[in-house]
Order: sequence, then C-alpha cells, then structure tokens
Amino acid sequence: MLLQRLIQQIKHSSPFIWWMYVYILFGGVILLLLPKAYIHLFINQYHSSAADIFFTYATLLGDGISATILVVILLFISFRYASMAALSNIACSVIIQSLKRFIFTDSVRPCQFFKGVHSLYLIPGVEVYSFNSFPSGHSATVFTTCTLLCLMTKQRYLRTVLFLMACTIAFSRVYLSEHFFVDIYAGAIIGVVVAYGTAAVFNKHNDSPWFDHSLLSILTE
Repeated sequence: MLLQRLIQQIKHSSPFIWWMYVYILFGGVILLLLPKAYIHLFINQYHSSAADIFFTYATLLGDGISATILVVILLFISFRYASMAALSNIACSVIIQSLKRFIFTDSVRPCQFFKGVHSLYLIPGVEVYSFNSFPSGHSATVFTTCTLLCLMTKQRYLRTVLFLMACTIAFSRVYLSEHFFVDIYAGAIIGVVVAYGTAAVFNKHNDSPWFDHSLLSILTE
C-alpha cells in the first residue's frame, strides 16, 4: 500500500525526519509568538563580511540550476534516483509557483515590506526582489533535494549533515532579505512533503529493473 511505503520512507530517513520535527515545532512556536517583521529585523542586524560572502554563494545551491545539475549527476548513478529527483523538483516547483502567483499574490518581500519604514542591511551587488515572497522556492527546492538524498544514503550521519545543509541554504534567503522566516519555514515543509510523497508513489509504480541501471552502466556494458 502507498501509506505503508510512505511510512517506510520516513523511517528510513531518520534522523533527518526527527530533526525536521524539531524544526517544525520550534519554528512554529517562534512564528506564533513573534511577528514576522520582528523576526526579520532581529536577524538582519547580525551580519559580517564573511557571512555576506558565504550566504551569497550558499543560496545558489537552492536554485533550479543546482537541482538540474544534481539530476544529471544522478543519471550516472541510478535512473530511479534521477527520475525521483526530477519529478519531485518539478512537482515542487509547480506547487510553489501556483501558491505564489494565484493564492498569496499580495505577499511582498522584506525590502518592499519595510520600504519607507525601516532601512534593511543589504549586501552590495546582490539583487533583491520585491514580490512573490510566500513561500520560498529556494527553501522548498533544497529541502526536497536533501530529503531525497537522505532516502538514497545509508549513512545516518550524512542525513544529519543534509538537514543542516538544507537549513543553512534556506536561512540564506532570510540573511539576504529575499524572504521572511515564515516563507522558508513553509517552503521547507512543502519540500519535505513533496519529496516523501514522490518517493512513495514512484517506488510503488516503478518496479522495472531498468530504473536500477544508469548511464554509467550502459556506457560500460
């Protein structure tokens, strides 16, 4: 059954999923207790030249280009993994863009939200956007990717590393004032749900041995 496969996927990805529960719990408490404007201004006051450089480049790992590169790499490891990554990222992108453009159309980004009210610290040379803030596409993409990678690895410590990496890249969107915390919080949840759902459905309906081949195996045969 699909539900059983989903439960198996979740159990297999611990401790990533347990860290995700902590993220949802504490993030939810913060959002319930504090306004999103206060959270953003609190974070925005802390910055350094080293952090500016780090987060400027770290955020690139959450875009569509990085996700596409990963799919290409996975083609040389397993068609199953590559297909899962491609389908989950496409599904995630459709959901995020639909929410941005058809439901939360009036959600503005920090620079527009605080315009004329408060001067934000912005990194010189980094382009910031004004609209379509909720939810964060970068956050959803990186959490989708890291969740799938957790399902692909047997190393438990790597799953913790992947969770920390996903959090870091998602946080970069707040540091750069591209999003509010609530945006990356929702994006992360969407990304994880899409990844688990895609993996469960894909493994249920794609038992063909062909999916366990790769470009590398084909080229070396």
